[in-house]
Parts: sequence; structure tokens; C-alpha cells
Amino acid sequence: MRKNQWLLIGALAPLAAGVIAESARRYYWHHLLPNRLFKEMKQDVATTHTVTGGWIEMAPVDHADGTIWQAAYQGGVTTEDGAVINFTVSATGQRLDQ
Repeated sequence: MRKNQWLLIGALAPLAAGVIAESARRYYWHHLLPNRLFKEMKQDVATTHTVTGGWIEMAPVDHADGTIWQAAYQGGVTTEDGAVINFTVSATGQRLDQ
């Protein structure tokens, strides 16, 4: 291979690694984590109510807890009697709106 080809590979390889890392980070924060937290909230509500559905925002919002800012997800769970139980949960799984 020529020197120019090696330079091109050397320049594009870190770029490709960065794109892959950013895609993985975004997939975690906007898909895996919210789905896991929603499942936990549904199971928590299911101990006292019959759950029929629900939702969670896939994009985290900033939440102030005193002087500490943290990522949080907002959502809700619908029950059999038509009630909607809204929640805000941190990325660590702690419920913030109790």
C-alpha cells in the first residue's frame, strides 16, 4: 500500500470509532435505559394496581435535585380503572416525584 492510503486509513479509523461510540452512547441513553426504567416503574405500580399501558419519554430531561442536576425521564402508567400515574425517574432508577 502507498503512504497516502495508510494516511487515509489512519485518519478515517478514529473517525469511524468516534461515530460508532456516539451511536452506542445515544442508543443507551435514548432507547435501552428508558425502556429498562419504564419496565421497573410498571412493575412497581403493578404491586398495587392492574396496569393496562403507559409511556415514557425517550429523551432525558434535566432535573434539579437541590444543587445537583441529573438526567431524568418522565412517563406515566395507566391502570385498569382509567387512572394515569405519572412519574419522573432518574437515570439511576430512583423515583424523583414521590
